Amino acid sequence: MAGNKESKKEELVQKRSVQILEAAARVFAQKGYHAATTKEIAAQAGVSEGTIYNYFQSKEDLLLSIPRLISETTLLPPLTQIQATPTTSGEEEEKLLIIVLDKAFQTFQHNVDFLKVLFSALPTMDEETLEEYLRRTPLHLTQVLEEFLRIRIAQGVYRPMDTTVLARAFMGMIMIFMLTQEVLPGKRVFASVDYKAIGREIVQLFLHGVLAHPGQGEVA
Repeated sequence: MAGNKESKKEELVQKRSVQILEAAARVFAQKGYHAATTKEIAAQAGVSEGTIYNYFQSKEDLLLSIPRLISETTLLPPLTQIQATPTTSGEEEEKLLIIVLDKAFQTFQHNVDFLKVLFSALPTMDEETLEEYLRRTPLHLTQVLEEFLRIRIAQGVYRPMDTTVLARAFMGMIMIFMLTQEVLPGKRVFASVDYKAIGREIVQLFLHGVLAHPGQGEVA
């Protein structure tokens, strides 16, 4: 009985945290991080301003927590599902990874206004805050991807590789398109590419490289 109460309490805490973070993302996107107030965020979330501080230390803490919320609620579940399902063919692996990337790009596009706010706020963060952000989001995502790669290697799906390098390279391919197409001024310079096409090409590159005949012409 006590276990059920604890479980319900944890579920309520998680639900309220998500409610506050989603409200913060909307307010930050509408007003910008520096102009937004916790009072406005509380009103958007339908809670008292004091309630916010039961879950988060500060407005800055809210800003740093939102990206991880986005990744854990939308990006990680499909990757975890794939991780638990060994594939039997390269074609099957391609299809699964394309689904994950399609979900990732949809998520980024849905949250692009917030991402712009985040990127504009990053240069103003002190070193300690920036390190905390990197621990919570990019490093967290990279570690999850590294674990996925290690499991795939152990399953014999991928050849032995440096998973740290591979995970960062994979994340980098995704982020460069989001930055140039949605966030940076370069979106007016670079020709826009359909995200489904981007996802297919990234997966092809990730799984097969660029050689016309993989395994031939490699430097010994």
